[in-house]
Amino acid sequence: MHTKIKILASALALGTLIATAAEPKTPVTLNASDYPTLQAAVDALPITGGTIILPPGQIKLDKTLNLSYAAKKYSQFSVHLKGAGKMATNILLDTKGQPGLDFTGNGYWKVSDLHILNRSANVGALLARTPANGRGCSGEFSNVMFSGCYPIAAVYMTGAEVCRFFNCNIENQLMKHYNSGVEGMTEGEAALMVSPSNIRNVQSPYCEEGTGGGSNTELTIIGCTIGSDAPKSAAIKIFGSASDIRIVGSYLHSTGFAAIYLDGTKGNLSNISIRDVRIECEKAEHALYAIGHVNMITIEGGAWISTKELILQEAAPVAFVDAGGPCVSKTGAATKWKISQLSLCIWDGWGYGKGEDKNAQEYRGGVENTAWPDDVPHVFMRFDKLTDSVIEPCEMITMRNRDTKPDGNAKTLQTVNGLTVEQAGAINEASFMPGDGNQKLRDRQRLISVGPESAGNRITAVTEQQLDIPQTAAGDNFITILRKKK
Repeated sequence: MHTKIKILASALALGTLIATAAEPKTPVTLNASDYPTLQAAVDALPITGGTIILPPGQIKLDKTLNLSYAAKKYSQFSVHLKGAGKMATNILLDTKGQPGLDFTGNGYWKVSDLHILNRSANVGALLARTPANGRGCSGEFSNVMFSGCYPIAAVYMTGAEVCRFFNCNIENQLMKHYNSGVEGMTEGEAALMVSPSNIRNVQSPYCEEGTGGGSNTELTIIGCTIGSDAPKSAAIKIFGSASDIRIVGSYLHSTGFAAIYLDGTKGNLSNISIRDVRIECEKAEHALYAIGHVNMITIEGGAWISTKELILQEAAPVAFVDAGGPCVSKTGAATKWKISQLSLCIWDGWGYGKGEDKNAQEYRGGVENTAWPDDVPHVFMRFDKLTDSVIEPCEMITMRNRDTKPDGNAKTLQTVNGLTVEQAGAINEASFMPGDGNQKLRDRQRLISVGPESAGNRITAVTEQQLDIPQTAAGDNFITILRKKK
């Protein structure tokens, strides 16, 4: 009898212990105003982490904020920096060529409702894997703004995975416009850069074993504005190996090289979905540029604008190892692309007037170069090597500005749906060219250009004149002409 009672008592005690262990712990919330520095508030968090409330106003960081695995050396150190609003809480980075916020090896972080402004950091946020033990970096930015000039990128992801951006503004802005007087600043490479290896050698000040390593997976961008103003830069630059990338309902812009730059020369880039995205690159060459093996790309909906070619895929020698084994090819390929319901617009020349000469000099090398030469063909989409892909009907528009702004004495041209009477009868149905009646782009405008090694594609053309496919490739692709003018 006594034995049974003891067993029952032990069982009850064990049950009590189990129930107590299963009870959720009360989340820890600290106010940054109660600590001398933001780092001191982070250091005051328990080993499991917590939330730090940042008040309105400016917080200056003259040293990299340690939010990495090294901060607590606990695999589930969860930290949430929560500001008072995107335009209320401002973190000024003055870290002298070091990262602003370091999340290396931290898989449980969140930053929300604040503004990160750069003064001297090389990157705004470093999202990196630790190479020795493979601790990943996963987290979320929500309602966060990055501004200022970053020599490399506002956000640099190397070996990170499962990172998400919601309602964020990520800008890498030209130094002369926004950071005049700041010493040591150079013009940046991208607003958001993704690479599996640490190709720019950005190091965590707190990770003794180094920074980088591993592939990038599950990058989600929803409802964001991302752009770069630096020459030859991109709003988003992604290197292989990377996969499972979604860009949805966002606005991208660039005055550099392209809005989206995909490099698959040293690793396969695959499974990228771009849906209902607005891209403005009136002062850049391309909306999307891809090189090497860039596969499984879906582009659906949205409106894109650029000055030279909207989508350009270039073949290049590739050599890398992925899940399927070694991949060696003399020419990289674009494989299994699907493009549909996309509005494409070529913007041919800015037409600078008085007072805009400075901008013309900056973006095109002088007022005399404000428009692309007449002998340069405009191509909406050009693929050096495209296989097993579908390009469905898209809206194609070409616009060309007047050389000066219209005024009361300017020549008034009668238009028909945006075209002069003369143009309406001479230009194909996909062109829109306000301006002088003798501006004609018909002979140098192409819907799509496909390389001779391309095969197995379903391509829909607007007019026969716009289709630019060599005879050697035409027989290997299924081509449909929607409208054919006499």
